[in-house]
Amino acid sequence: MTWIYDDFESGTNGGSIGGSSMPGGGGSWTLTTGVVQMSNAQKYNGSLSLSFVNNSSQNDCQFPLIHGTDYSMIFRVLWTGSPAQLTNLIMHGDGTSIIQLYLATNGDLTYYDTSGHVVSNLSINVWHLIEVTHISWSGKTYDIYVDGVIVKSGAAMRAFTSQTDVWRFQQSLNAGTCVYIDNIIVGKYESMDIYKLSVWKMLVSGLLMKSGAWKDIAYIQVLKSSAWKDIA
Repeated sequence: MTWIYDDFESGTNGGSIGGSSMPGGGGSWTLTTGVVQMSNAQKYNGSLSLSFVNNSSQNDCQFPLIHGTDYSMIFRVLWTGSPAQLTNLIMHGDGTSIIQLYLATNGDLTYYDTSGHVVSNLSINVWHLIEVTHISWSGKTYDIYVDGVIVKSGAAMRAFTSQTDVWRFQQSLNAGTCVYIDNIIVGKYESMDIYKLSVWKMLVSGLLMKSGAWKDIAYIQVLKSSAWKDIA
């Protein structure tokens, strides 16, 4: 698994996400429906985040992500008010099953298998760190963390044949609010769960990102090498 990320800093305010290349080497974004764009209205760090714009259509976008078993899916999310419809934060599958994690109308973070299961309630106007890890396509399970705390171990996947080898975000029709996404990271984890260690927390919390060091670290491939274990 190659480390990929997007902090949206290579975009422009008001620019569509469609066709944008991920600076971390993850391919290009596809705008499938509606309006999804970079915005400076909210941002975790830097100057831009991804915004699901308030309008009368469904808003969907995605980027390619080959399914596997040795990676974590990490991002920041902020919501600004009670939406009329849900926002899917992760739809990612292998052709038979998907990880489906969504933000419900009252801020409940919910995973879906055959029905919705609430794992946390996200405070309004606060950036939250969401992690999906320990993904097992054979066992059809995964773990969910919110702000560094495990909220569900062994969440069940949904039987679904779409959203294969992509990470799709989907805001339902007339959602009635803006949802912002920042600092998407996908990468390999080791058996000792390095993402829980202090250096990893510094990376995802933005302490290094704010200094500009994050881009340098990503591009010199420290994260892809055995040296990362020594740093962690």
